[in-house]
Amino acid sequence: MGLLIFIIIWYALVGKNSPKFYRFFHSGVKGIFSVFRGCGTIFGVMILVTLLSSSTTFIGAGFVIGFILLILSHINKNKDKKKIYNTAEKNINADDYKLPESVKKRVKIIKDFDSKYELNLTEDQISRIAEASYYSPSWKKEVFDMNKSYHVANEWITTDNSWLRAYLHAFTVMQISSDFEMQKQIVEDTVKEILMNIRPRDFLTVDACIDAINRKYFTLLDEPKFMCLIRFMEKRGYTVVLPNGAKKMQIEDVDLKNLEKLYDEMDAADKYYVRNDEKDKKDKKDDKGMTPGF
Repeated sequence: MGLLIFIIIWYALVGKNSPKFYRFFHSGVKGIFSVFRGCGTIFGVMILVTLLSSSTTFIGAGFVIGFILLILSHINKNKDKKKIYNTAEKNINADDYKLPESVKKRVKIIKDFDSKYELNLTEDQISRIAEASYYSPSWKKEVFDMNKSYHVANEWITTDNSWLRAYLHAFTVMQISSDFEMQKQIVEDTVKEILMNIRPRDFLTVDACIDAINRKYFTLLDEPKFMCLIRFMEKRGYTVVLPNGAKKMQIEDVDLKNLEKLYDEMDAADKYYVRNDEKDKKDKKDDKGMTPGF
């Protein structure tokens, strides 16, 4: 009984703020309830009665152990936090972005944002982002910004880390990494594959290119999100030639004029050769009754 009380107290004060224990605890609770449902209500009631009727001599020991572990947990937590924030993304000050310490509350922030703006994140991806927000300042900032209100999704997308937000909003199937640099590589590889199969330069307009990508890859790109991803690829060292309808039409017009000029020159040459052939035939006809000069 004391152990049970200790677990409850420890979870309420410490465990709920630990991403790994949060996942373990909730999967365990779901497993226990599934067993109860499978075995029936009577079996579950019998277990609870057994626990409650057991000896209470360990209650005091449970409180003492819980208090000691609570102090040690807070000491280690402060050390780990200082170490993480000193070695992670140095250009971001994680202390500027205040979030609830509870994993459950961070998960709720992401879930609510996902539902409102239709990001199509899976449960595993939401948990991964929530966990990463404890040791990655960049992901912490993302969760912090998800806790704000926006008039439209593109207001959120076109601010910080627009490449990531465009990816999260436009792609119905995506990969999420807790490592922010790895996440950049994932987005780069995804966009690179698309641009290798559908080249923007082959289209008259950006909208026509976006429409072709959406139809082939089932994405939800629009002009702002598309341009965010293009600028991201340019910063990664790629050269992307965007559609330029006016320039393309001008080039085609020039090519047509050159082609007409070429046809005129060929027609003039044909007429010249026809005239010379007729002249040669006439000269040969005039030479037929004459005697050689030697």
